[in-house]
Amino acid sequence: MPVDIHADRNNEDAKELTRLCLRRKRGANMFDQIFGRRYKMTKQEFLEGFSESLERPKSDLTGCEVLRYIPGWDSLAVVSLMAWVDEKCGATISPDTVRKATTVSDLYEAVQAIAASR
Repeated sequence: MPVDIHADRNNEDAKELTRLCLRRKRGANMFDQIFGRRYKMTKQEFLEGFSESLERPKSDLTGCEVLRYIPGWDSLAVVSLMAWVDEKCGATISPDTVRKATTVSDLYEAVQAIAASR
């Protein structure tokens, strides 16, 4: 007799979670993150996410930029970046870590180190 996967609420939750993940731009990566697989972010992906948090064109950044000289780099951009990093690779970057970074590349390396240690 076939099993009805929709009969169990946990299966409904899993099905909804899968639907939500697949609707996102990088759904497969989020799916892997939720189910415990590590996701290593490339520098280009980080630069794109960083640009999004600043609401700038993606092609503007190379990674060598000094954070304090980037227009739009403020507390709101920091919070936006922290949320994006958490969503993207499951790494929680602290405000202190952000404050210690001098360049965009420093932030990328910090995120990679935090993601690798979890």
